[in-house]
Amino acid sequence: MHPECPPEVVAMATGAGSTSYLIKIAKEYAAKPNSEPLIIGTESNLVQRLAQRYKGQCDIQPLFTGFCPDMNAITEEKLLHLLQTIDLGTATPLKLVANEQDPARAALTRMFQVCAVKDKNVHSA
Repeated sequence: MHPECPPEVVAMATGAGSTSYLIKIAKEYAAKPNSEPLIIGTESNLVQRLAQRYKGQCDIQPLFTGFCPDMNAITEEKLLHLLQTIDLGTATPLKLVANEQDPARAALTRMFQVCAVKDKNVHSA
């Protein structure tokens, strides 16, 4: 279960964690024989991708159908275009009002710290 689901739903789940956690659990589940489906409570596109990735190895199903408009707005093509404009120096800088700067900096710092730890763990495994 993704922790952003309603707390009462998360409390009933076998496990709860980030998107990376859910991907890891699906991989582990697919690696062993299972007769029961793995039910994942998160954004439906992720569940569909995991079900397709492990098709024939295990049955992965969504707990509910839910689509995040923000997640759906991000595509590989848009990400590539943004990275190219940053590289070329033509990207439009994001401007935040003063009261948004500290929380945004804290969120980005935490994200980079988590990514650095995960990257270190992946490379040391």
